[in-house]
Amino acid sequence: MIVLTAVAFTWLVLLFLMFFVYRKTRIKAYEKKNQELKDKLNWDTLTGASSRSYGERKLVKEYEAFVGGKKNTLLLMMDVDYFKKFNDGYGHDVGDKVLKGFVSAIRDCTRATDAIIRWGGDEFIVILQNISPGFQSSIADKILNAVRSVQVEGLPEGEHITASMGFTYFDLSDTDYKSALSRADEALYKAKECGRDNWQIVMI
Repeated sequence: MIVLTAVAFTWLVLLFLMFFVYRKTRIKAYEKKNQELKDKLNWDTLTGASSRSYGERKLVKEYEAFVGGKKNTLLLMMDVDYFKKFNDGYGHDVGDKVLKGFVSAIRDCTRATDAIIRWGGDEFIVILQNISPGFQSSIADKILNAVRSVQVEGLPEGEHITASMGFTYFDLSDTDYKSALSRADEALYKAKECGRDNWQIVMI
């Protein structure tokens, strides 16, 4: 009887341990899968910039912070000048390298607290915090110069990329972040009208 009890107890302990290990393994697998899904939703795998879905959530939070009293959040919308020429003329592989170099140049000129968002195609939004009016020109020039210096493997010698960009700040008349983003888009359009490879700002 004592032997049977000991055997039964041993089996119960083993079953408990097996269940515990199985449950822990399943939890780790779930957490890993969950993290992979979050990464997929939050990051653009090609460029390393934040994804549009993340960007939309971030912009909502930034607008709410502005309404709550936070000031001097600068929105920047920009894209690669004549990106289609690089993508179609030299192949998608070179086009991908252009985008990677483009984002890398922006990152070198911004802080870890700033957000770089791939909005779509070669269009990106950058959220720059605590930038007082008057300082945006030096930031813009720094980014444009960094983009001009990007070396892209596969481009002919002397061929380089440039960017156009538009700036704006949130305004008290904005009903949501989209109002401000519309002004940044308007400023970007003006930069293109002015010959590209430059920046413009639109304020209310």
